[in-house]
Amino acid sequence: MKKSIYFCFFLSLTIGFVQLSPAQQIPLPDEEVPLSIFSYQIGDENVDLFLSGFWQSSLSGGLGISWNSDNSGVDKAQFPGFTDGLIFEQSEDLLISLWLANKFFFETSIIDNYDLNTILFGYSAEAEDAFLQEVRIGNTDIGMGSYSFLNLSEASTDSLGMTATFKGEISEHQIALRYDPAEGREKSFI
Repeated sequence: MKKSIYFCFFLSLTIGFVQLSPAQQIPLPDEEVPLSIFSYQIGDENVDLFLSGFWQSSLSGGLGISWNSDNSGVDKAQFPGFTDGLIFEQSEDLLISLWLANKFFFETSIIDNYDLNTILFGYSAEAEDAFLQEVRIGNTDIGMGSYSFLNLSEASTDSLGMTATFKGEISEHQIALRYDPAEGREKSFI
């Protein structure tokens, strides 16, 4: 009985202190962290390097030994669930982007054991009224806008191509050239 009274008293004090304590201010950083990991000035032009994603690696090893039943020495043995020797593993999902003068760019991605790597070169106009708005050359993000009379499928990672967007005062034009390693199929109906 005494234990339960002490416990209730302690619990009420604890709850009272928690409710009476004022909210703490969270200190905010003085300024925002720059988006680019590297920024450099060449003459009047900026060069910015951006990194996004992760690259994890691990090194593990295992060694098993067992004593012979006849006490003649030690033998190398592999135990269940352990791998013998050293194992190096890595997992990556990394996007590297290099921009020159906030117009010209180079982007590459390293994804999924190098099976889905992409590369992209391009130009993106800063001004809204520029005639040449965008040029992209590479194997990712090579496509056109959606039109009711034209249906272009998404480019595969094996596709290499180029797109360009031009904008006039009253119209916008897109050009796309893409190599798609698609295979033809034939089906006969009887």
